[in-house]
Amino acid sequence: MNENIYLLLNKPKGFITTTSDEHGRPTVMDLLKSEEKIFPVGRLDENTSGLLILTSDGEFSNFLTHPSNHISKTYRLEIRGFLPKPVIKKFEKGLQLNDGMTPPRSRFAMTKPAIVKLIERSWNSEIFELTIFEGRNRQIRRMCGAVGLELLNLERVAIGNLRDEKLRVGKYRRLTDVEIAGLKSLVISE
Repeated sequence: MNENIYLLLNKPKGFITTTSDEHGRPTVMDLLKSEEKIFPVGRLDENTSGLLILTSDGEFSNFLTHPSNHISKTYRLEIRGFLPKPVIKKFEKGLQLNDGMTPPRSRFAMTKPAIVKLIERSWNSEIFELTIFEGRNRQIRRMCGAVGLELLNLERVAIGNLRDEKLRVGKYRRLTDVEIAGLKSLVISE
């Protein structure tokens, strides 16, 4: 019996989060030296970097991505200018995003409350972390757009309690048994 595979990749910008692309664009699979059948857990868009889990365990993937489990994902954002207090309050309270296509099919729904943490401020930009508990399509970019923030850089830095500041961009490693167990416990406890 084959043992399941659990990898953590620090995805660079410019790669599609899929197993193959009909347009010939580079995918996250191009970064792996694995012949084993694995797939990404969730998505990061082409212009977003950061942590991405890949696995052969479908049940594990479903647990981490199912909306009812509310697994946290933390992103580091760099914006032009500064994050105003009213915007922080909107993120922390939840804000309306259009989850439909175009009118009349548009459907506005509130995001779940997020956690905001200031990291660094320079003379013309600010870096902060935003932790969300759902995974809508391009959610962080859409949240920034909804409040008028100019996003300069977006990176996922944590999935649940899993962080790895030392994993270089474009590199990957196997998850440890402790990390896998920790992620599985989040499904039950978060």
